[in-house]
Amino acid sequence: EQICTNIWRNKASLLLNFKFIEEEVAPGRISGRVSKENLRRTLKTLNASLEASQGVGVHGAPLTTDQIDILVDHAVFDDSHTLDYQAFLDSFQVVDMGSSREGQELAASVGAVPGTPSSPEA
Repeated sequence: EQICTNIWRNKASLLLNFKFIEEEVAPGRISGRVSKENLRRTLKTLNASLEASQGVGVHGAPLTTDQIDILVDHAVFDDSHTLDYQAFLDSFQVVDMGSSREGQELAASVGAVPGTPSSPEA
């Protein structure tokens, strides 16, 4: 859950980073894709920013090295070994589990907070 929350809360910053380092398909033509190494580098940059703020505030606590490795290892890369970063970011959605009785019971049972990403922590 912490991983999903961090990605969701920092989507705008991550998107700017991805746009800055994305792979060029030809000079001046951007692809909307990043390599595995650039994904790892971007997540480490986010982590450094979170560590600098000492994990306080709305942006969350830093990810562990293992959590970064899990995100990178489980991301979907194509045959050219690049990742569609917009699709990656879009996969971290807010799920309102409080809109139904079953959702509220599920949120209580897993300790989720309604209105925040609800995927289990990897």
